[in-house]
Amino acid sequence: MKATFSVLFYLRKTREDEKGLVPIMGRITINGERAQFNTKTAVSPKQWDSKSGRTIGRGQEAISTNRILEALKV
Repeated sequence: MKATFSVLFYLRKTREDEKGLVPIMGRITINGERAQFNTKTAVSPKQWDSKSGRTIGRGQEAISTNRILEALKV
């Protein structure tokens, strides 16, 4: 039997704070079994690319957020 593994990052848009930021959630799927977790980071929905699961931009905030997500993915 072949094992499947995937990591996905997505926004939880229903939890927007007063600054307009939403939390980034993570989902790990192994053989169809899901586990979800909070990454403890937040981003503006305008800066989020849902296709790649990363922030868009070259600013310091976008770079640091993408580094956090990459560290969690590894």
